[in-house]
Amino acid sequence: MLRVGAGGADAGNGDEVAAARRLAAVGALPVLHVGDDAGRMAELLVAEKVIPAEYAEDAMHVATAALNGMDFVVTWNFTHINNAATRQKIRAVIERHGCQCPELCSPEEVFGDL
Repeated sequence: MLRVGAGGADAGNGDEVAAARRLAAVGALPVLHVGDDAGRMAELLVAEKVIPAEYAEDAMHVATAALNGMDFVVTWNFTHINNAATRQKIRAVIERHGCQCPELCSPEEVFGDL
């Protein structure tokens, strides 16, 4: 089973002032259920070499969003999640296993230039 850090860990990383703003912005959002199904789907994303094993937490983020019916995964991760080749592969794995894949996009695509 894949192991990942606690939810919200990414938002709390980096510059303290920026991290505090990010944590305040996401504080009122609902917490998604992360269960065994998310772990299994994340393992598939890694096993099928869609997301590298050393970035299994990225696979868990996408799997958790898909299994919780989220419409979007908003990310600046252009290396392992949000790029044309990877988005297509992620979508194929998730849909092949009976889930709808959330739209994988950047914050600018969703929110514009805030």
